[in-house]
Amino acid sequence: MENLIDLCENTVKEKFFYIPQFLNDCSVEIYEGFKITKSPYISSMFNIAWLNNINPVHLESSLNKLINHFKPNPFALWIGPNSTPKQINEILQNLGFVKEASETGMTYAFNQINNSFNSANIKELYDEILNSNIIKEINDENSMKFFISVLENYDPEARKYYLKIANELGFKDNKPYRFFYHEADGCSTCIASLFFKDEICGIFDVLTHDNYRNQGHASKMMKYLLNFAKEHGAKYMGLTASSPEAVSIYKKLGFIEMGEYDCYEYKR
Repeated sequence: MENLIDLCENTVKEKFFYIPQFLNDCSVEIYEGFKITKSPYISSMFNIAWLNNINPVHLESSLNKLINHFKPNPFALWIGPNSTPKQINEILQNLGFVKEASETGMTYAFNQINNSFNSANIKELYDEILNSNIIKEINDENSMKFFISVLENYDPEARKYYLKIANELGFKDNKPYRFFYHEADGCSTCIASLFFKDEICGIFDVLTHDNYRNQGHASKMMKYLLNFAKEHGAKYMGLTASSPEAVSIYKKLGFIEMGEYDCYEYKR
């Protein structure tokens, strides 16, 4: 179980750092016990620090250096289930960090017996969606704009960053990342991304446009991507759930909990 937790955490972490290492205006490095990615964008979505193992005695000093290293931009600080020390909330608050999220890591094994995602009706839904072409994979700059149209409602800096991915990296099949959008009425209603790492495929960025909420688009997207990942060789699915309600839903589908993740933000 511990090894699977490690694999899941590594998938989440590498999702943050894989792409920016190849973009010409971003960087990835180890700094003061943190793995970080820096960008010129005024957004904590694209300026991120991940707490590795660090001596608690030096933690506050390292955090102050980290703040100065990211200035003048805001940044997100992620703490995974294997990060130490865990009990640092008071230190972070005193330095001006705000806790943005507590998420539960969850995973699903495709080889489970009698599981929901291997049932015939889910496979039929996948084939139906595939044939109807309502969920599309991003493969160029124009299709990336459909993905951006949902994401930029949450962060306006997303347009510049994701267009750079389209222009500088592209979308070849051997890339570990995949982006998708659900289309209705000629608009992008829901988006999601996948990141393949070792035997695990992580699901990320599942977001629905405000005008299309509560219409089942995210549910269709999830089921489609689960089958997509399985057909592309994943043995496990991984994700983070941001609420007790979401954890309950995923448990009913066969997911099990795999540690806790905390996200803090330091604003300018």
